Amino acid sequence: MTRAALIEESGQDHARLERALGFGETSILTRFALRPALGPVLSLIALVFAYAIVNGFLVEAVFNWPGLGRYAAESIRSLDTPGIAGVTLLVALVYVLANLVVDILQGFVDPRTRSR
Repeated sequence: MTRAALIEESGQDHARLERALGFGETSILTRFALRPALGPVLSLIALVFAYAIVNGFLVEAVFNWPGLGRYAAESIRSLDTPGIAGVTLLVALVYVLANLVVDILQGFVDPRTRSR
């Protein structure tokens, strides 16, 4: 994903201008193309984090390892409504906070995404 984003950014008008000004290819990639290319990469990291949470729950439930996934599975089996609600709320809160961190990082990395 990073490679594809860097290739796309290096073909933009600003990269051609920097080549015309005499900047080296490494300098163009690291100084001018990497920051705008990191936006989609950060979004992908947030999605991978969400998949890791879900897969962690599945692994704990399938292999009967102690943890939040096993607790959630046992709560579902025993119809423990407060337990189910608590686990759901905790997972949703962690997911929202992870996406908030990614959005803030995108604002620092790519100034075009900042709100005014």
